[in-house]
Amino acid sequence: MKHTYFYNSSNITKFKKQALIWATKYTHFTFLENNSFQYPHQAFRNLLALGSSRSVKFETPNARNSFEILKNDVKKNNSWLFGYFGYELKNEIENLVSNNPDFVEVPPIYFYEPEYVLEFFADKVSISSNN
Repeated sequence: MKHTYFYNSSNITKFKKQALIWATKYTHFTFLENNSFQYPHQAFRNLLALGSSRSVKFETPNARNSFEILKNDVKKNNSWLFGYFGYELKNEIENLVSNNPDFVEVPPIYFYEPEYVLEFFADKVSISSNN
């Protein structure tokens, strides 16, 4: 069951800094900040995702079904997901191969469902949890 709480703050900048210090205690966190930039359509939200209650399970590299797995997970779970599409994912879209050494050894795609999501507004913060 999802729970959401609101916290009023007169200093959102300070709250964000403290939240980022808290985030370093987790193996997974993602921070999205729009820097109050005015986008032509709509600015993205200022969010901090913390922890990982689960990760999306993808097949072995070059299985060519990562996008379908992600789409099915979104439909099935209807929850927040944070992650990335790596450069090597191009090999699933086109018939390409890279022969460069992989020194970082991260998967070409990775997404996780956070334990907590904080959304920062001008004078308050919403804190959501599935716990």
